[in-house]
Amino acid sequence: MELVFMIPLAGLAAVFYAAYLAWDVLRRDPGTPEMQDVSSMIFEGAMAFLKRQYSTIGREGHHRRRLRR
Repeated sequence: MELVFMIPLAGLAAVFYAAYLAWDVLRRDPGTPEMQDVSSMIFEGAMAFLKRQYSTIGREGHHRRRLRR
């Protein structure tokens, strides 16, 4: 029980480390125009994937909710 205080401290440390990593990545050079073009294509594909995933999950959730009534 004496180590219970470590749980919130570990959580805060993880949040600060993630913020540091995000800051480090965002401050770096975005690369050559070709690298930026590839990056934009990857981003576009990732957003399309997430849109499809969330719309599928939303439809399934709505459908299951209607079946429970």
